[in-house]
Amino acid sequence: LFASSFDYITVSDGNAGNNFQLSLGYQFTEPFSAGYEYFYQNFRYQDLGVYYSPQNFDSHSLWGDFYLENKEFQKVSIGGKIGYAPQTTQLVLEGHLRGRYKPTTNLSVDGEISLGQSSQFYSTYRYFSLSLSAYWTFW
Repeated sequence: LFASSFDYITVSDGNAGNNFQLSLGYQFTEPFSAGYEYFYQNFRYQDLGVYYSPQNFDSHSLWGDFYLENKEFQKVSIGGKIGYAPQTTQLVLEGHLRGRYKPTTNLSVDGEISLGQSSQFYSTYRYFSLSLSAYWTFW
């Protein structure tokens, strides 16, 4: 399994930065997969007063996902990751529940609930996230 993403960010104050994520894994059995994730974030200027803009922040994590249901029109998985951020010497933790429902071949409804722990400004914080999206495809 392979996934990667890259974001380039420009800010009106002249700052700029990027996020890079690389995830490698293996499908051990049909419902279970696990792997390694590398995350890197870097900004030209570190601005501690207005917004989070770290310089050379990275983390290394082990992740796992288990499908509770994996059918063509309905998928539900539970998973998480545990990792380490050397710059802040903090643990990275996350647990999530993801689902996809396709009432028709063109309409998909996705949802995710996640909670975890990470670090910013050399401090640990905890988070809770809930997302729901629907999209229609034309082909």
